Amino acid sequence: ATHTRFYLNSAVCSLSRLDRFVRRRFSLSCILLRGGKLLKKSESVIEYNIELSVYAAKAAIYAPGGFYERQSDKHSFNADFKYDGYTVQNLAMETWPGVYLYASVYTPRKKGKHALIICPNGHFYRGRYRKDQQQRLGTLARMGAVCVDYDLYGWGESEKQVGAGAHRTDTAHVKQAMDGLLLLDYMLKNRKDIDTNRIGVNGGSGGGTQTVLLSVLDERFTAMAPVVSLASHFDGGCPCESGKPIQLAGGGTCNAELAAMFAPRPMLVVSDGGDWTASVPTLEYPYLQRVYGFYGAKDRIVNVHLPKERHDFGPNKRNAV
Repeated sequence: ATHTRFYLNSAVCSLSRLDRFVRRRFSLSCILLRGGKLLKKSESVIEYNIELSVYAAKAAIYAPGGFYERQSDKHSFNADFKYDGYTVQNLAMETWPGVYLYASVYTPRKKGKHALIICPNGHFYRGRYRKDQQQRLGTLARMGAVCVDYDLYGWGESEKQVGAGAHRTDTAHVKQAMDGLLLLDYMLKNRKDIDTNRIGVNGGSGGGTQTVLLSVLDERFTAMAPVVSLASHFDGGCPCESGKPIQLAGGGTCNAELAAMFAPRPMLVVSDGGDWTASVPTLEYPYLQRVYGFYGAKDRIVNVHLPKERHDFGPNKRNAV
């Protein structure tokens, strides 16, 4: 509650960037996901809880003197790495004085307008340089999408600058969300080959939690795919995913409710039987289907459930994406 009051009070000072988000009402449904059950509850209470949670998250980023205002325009690319059907450039961008985000940009070698996919990383070994990450983004690039993946704060290359201890903090929660938004801003401002009608966000595990948060924070995303992450009873387990904690603001919400705000835009939820997403086919997915049904858009929410698999971003999960 203290966190929530602080960020809400900070944000009241300057609503210029928040207005288009905060003043929007989230008419989702009269169902509330709690304790593994679908319960009836006042629609106004649901909207109030979710809205305050989102308000707190946005205020932490956009409030006067906050993270977003401290960004700079300094950035550097290395030379292109050329592969079959795509290229990769590594990017270092100064997000506030002396602190950088580290990203890789995968670009199709074919000319023309391309979809853009922002890909927050998860808590996987070797970060964005791991083999399955490069396979996924390289394949998506060959299919025609510009993909941008980036390290978690205090993880991967970022760990070399700020140390591993910086990762398990509520600062990391806000910093990672801000990094995703800055990369989106940067790509749309500086690239002429992006189709602004096709902007996706996709990540696994902790990157899936960030995927949902980014979809709430910015309405420019037109499709999203959280992988092995979405649950109503678990918000990630790391302060970098729940450190503010936005899921408890205003009486509480959960990632499934936050994801429902994306309706009626297309969403894929990938789950498995070996982690906290095992409940998705019987709990979170029916909830999302019902919310999407209010928009006549049940066909735009899809769950690929792999009951015999565990917590990873393996071939079947990548193929689903």
